[in-house]
Amino acid sequence: MTTIPEFSAEVRIVRFTTVVSLIVVTLEIPSRPHRIPECEPAWRWGFPYSLLSIAFGWWALPWGPLRTWEALKSNRCGLPVDAETIP
Repeated sequence: MTTIPEFSAEVRIVRFTTVVSLIVVTLEIPSRPHRIPECEPAWRWGFPYSLLSIAFGWWALPWGPLRTWEALKSNRCGLPVDAETIP
């Protein structure tokens, strides 16, 4: 009888940001924490959040374009989440 070996991949817990702007108001909306395997690139998970930021984030001046650029940079790798902040 064969036993299946246990598979334990290292995971990272990260969060992504979406930016939404309306003329004079810019909101940064954090995502829920995502568990991403160490071997998988985080930008695949952050891509939908980046698309929303590109579409809706740059509409307010001056903070819209700046916050959108920051979100695009951070969504490439995700923002690390502490163990204490996970619900």
